[in-house]
Amino acid sequence: MKWHARAGDLRLLRLMARLEPAWPALAPGTAAALLRVLAKLVAERTALPRVLPWLWPLASAEGAAAAAAAAEAAAGAGAGADVRALLGEALAGAGDACDDAPLSQELRQLLGALRRTWGPATLSAGRAPGLGSPSRAGRGGRGAAAGAGLQGMAAELAEMEATLSAL
Repeated sequence: MKWHARAGDLRLLRLMARLEPAWPALAPGTAAALLRVLAKLVAERTALPRVLPWLWPLASAEGAAAAAAAAEAAAGAGAGADVRALLGEALAGAGDACDDAPLSQELRQLLGALRRTWGPATLSAGRAPGLGSPSRAGRGGRGAAAGAGLQGMAAELAEMEATLSAL
């Protein structure tokens, strides 16, 4: 799949390369925005070797709690579908479409681990609209910004960088 890099996505990927995942340390709104962007990158099968290490910690009890808080924050902001369902839909689709057998297997293993930790209904593809759908928050809302990459998310990215750098 051909990917056209967006400046915000490249900045996020560089930041992810420098820092370790620390979902519980992120503000729920920041975590929701990050989950939405990562789900989009997974759906596009973009930079998976850099994205997957950030998603595996979500399969822990602590990560699951952070993801639940992120989902609540996104719902409270009117950002549309549960970010966990978006991630589940993206992982299932990418696992089915991936030509690289070991990578496809890792995507399926991650989806299975998240289902065991979060519960299968949380990751139900039927609960999430397509990843390209605009949010109810409008073009200026957090969900819309995340759905379009990191454009408009400079504050959230700066907050994430400061929080993770301090750990």
